Amino acid sequence: MAGYSGTPLARKLGVTPGATVLLDGAPDTFSLDAEQASVTRRLGAGPYDVIVCFCTTRERLAARWASLHPRTTPAGALWIAWPKRASGVPTDLNENVVREFALTLDAPVPAVIERCVAEGVNPGYALGGDYPEHEDGLLVALTEKRTRADIDRLAEVLGGAVAAERTRDADHAGVR
Repeated sequence: MAGYSGTPLARKLGVTPGATVLLDGAPDTFSLDAEQASVTRRLGAGPYDVIVCFCTTRERLAARWASLHPRTTPAGALWIAWPKRASGVPTDLNENVVREFALTLDAPVPAVIERCVAEGVNPGYALGGDYPEHEDGLLVALTEKRTRADIDRLAEVLGGAVAAERTRDADHAGVR
């Protein structure tokens, strides 16, 4: 079904022929006209090219993100859908909550940030200074002012920095 712009939702979400799509927690009344794509509502092993996760609470967002993010393909997309205020569905989510989300890195966050900045990318804010219990946390904010190219560049540089730090740590530990 096309929205007010006339562009079909599947196209807006990046669904292409042959793509694997998961509609996680989608209402029974929701449909995604995605011809030539494999669409499922039940989480499997994955990976998925596109995941649309329906959330009404921050708690569900955090829990499902942790479960779904690893099941996206490297070039995949994880979309979050939440109720509009006008729907009357109780929710503690809004666009600001969804756009500002913390990632847990398995590499030293300050070193990862330093590597990203050297590449001309500010990846986010290290949470460890203010929240020692989240020393491996990186707060990332994405807004409508960021283009797809900006986000792709962030993902590429951030992924490379984390991989480089993991390799450096393994070399220092004598593990390879």
